[in-house]
Amino acid sequence: KIDQYKQQMVLKFLKKNGSFYLRQSKNENCENYDSLQFIENTFIVSLNSWQENNKNYSQSIYENITKATEKGIVVRESNNANDWLRYVDLYKESAIRWNKSSQSLYPDLLFEKIRQENLNTRKLWLAYYNDEAVYGCLVFYHKQTAYYWHGAGNEFALNHGVPSLLHDNIIRNLKTTG
Repeated sequence: KIDQYKQQMVLKFLKKNGSFYLRQSKNENCENYDSLQFIENTFIVSLNSWQENNKNYSQSIYENITKATEKGIVVRESNNANDWLRYVDLYKESAIRWNKSSQSLYPDLLFEKIRQENLNTRKLWLAYYNDEAVYGCLVFYHKQTAYYWHGAGNEFALNHGVPSLLHDNIIRNLKTTG
């Protein structure tokens, strides 16, 4: 069992880094907590306790959301083939920044196959600046669970807090749609 102190430390880490997996309901296979669950090495934050007033975020995450919003970033989900191609381009651009070789990247065909999957099982979320996608996240859905699988973006997005705004929009969408 993970004690209360460790649970709080993990929540602090997740808030600081802005990365989490989202869950609407409890799972009997998990160690249950009010706001955090663990399955092997995966952290799951319950949306049941998620607050709408940004108290979930560290100051830097909140500042990033504000910065991106003031810059005019718009977030929406997309199933448009051209948007998926743009996301693959952002992935390749990110891979250069990550110093990954082209042989270690997911093939373009994988993203196309994911795009062809049922709309209820996956969503591509994109953040736009002046109508150009600058950051994206690929999220898989199963029952009451959303799994952030992949994210990529350009330097502009990273310098203007776009990932934080995008994640916040995904969470708010999950809260309203269940």
